Amino acid sequence: MKKISGYWHILLYRHVRPKELSVHIKLIEEQAMTFACAFLMPECSFGDDMYSLSLDALLAIKGQWKVPVKE
Repeated sequence: MKKISGYWHILLYRHVRPKELSVHIKLIEEQAMTFACAFLMPECSFGDDMYSLSLDALLAIKGQWKVPVKE
């Protein structure tokens, strides 16, 4: 997902000056990751597949969504 979020940085922040990027990097990283997650795992579709927030439930659908699960 890091590679994908990198592409969103280019799209979302193409008009932001380098100095502004360095000052707000934590916020920018958070926004880019949130956008990438929503793009890769839309709430309406992903929510239909989720039956629990347990690690076992996430591991069960990991292959279907092709995203990593961090413990």
